[in-house]
Amino acid sequence: MTSKYPYVLTTQFLMLTIDIFFNALSILCYGDNMALLLIYILQDTLLIMSSLVLFVSFTATFVFQLGLIHIVLVQFLPTIIMSIFYTFVSIGYHYTSLSSTWEDQTVNIFLETHLLIFFIFHKVISCIFYSFYKRTALQISDPKYNSDSTWLRELFIKHMNDKAAKLEARNAAAAT
Repeated sequence: MTSKYPYVLTTQFLMLTIDIFFNALSILCYGDNMALLLIYILQDTLLIMSSLVLFVSFTATFVFQLGLIHIVLVQFLPTIIMSIFYTFVSIGYHYTSLSSTWEDQTVNIFLETHLLIFFIFHKVISCIFYSFYKRTALQISDPKYNSDSTWLRELFIKHMNDKAAKLEARNAAAAT
C-alpha cells in the first residue's frame, strides 16, 4: 500500500504556492475592484481549505488515532494559532482595502498610511504563516508520527501511567 502523505504534502505546497500567487496578483490588480474581490474570495477560501487539510493531516496521524491528541496539539499549536491569525488578518485586510477603494477607484492604497501599514503587516504575517505551515506539513509527514515506534510506545505508557495515577488520586480523595 502506498503512503498518502506525498499527495497531501503536494496539495499543501500547492495551496501555499497559490496563496503566494494570489498575494502577488492582488498587487497587480489594484484599481480593478471586481478582480480584487474575486482574488480575495478565492484566497480566503483557499486559506480556510488549507487549514482544514492541515487539521485532517493531524487526525490522520497514528499519534492522534492512538489518543495522544494533546501531543499533536502542543507540538503544532504555534502553527494552528498562526493559521487562524493569518486567516483573520487576510480577511480584515481584504475588507479594509476593498472598502476604501470601492467608491473611489482612484484611491492609491500605497499613499494611505493606515492601508499601507495594514498591507505591510499582512505581507509580514503571510511570510511567517508560510514558514510555520511548511514546517508543520513536513513534520506531520514524518514516519515518527505515522507509525508505531519506541518513542510513541514510551509516550503512550507515560500517558496511561499519568491517567492511572490521576484516577487513583481521585478515587482516594472520594473515599475519604
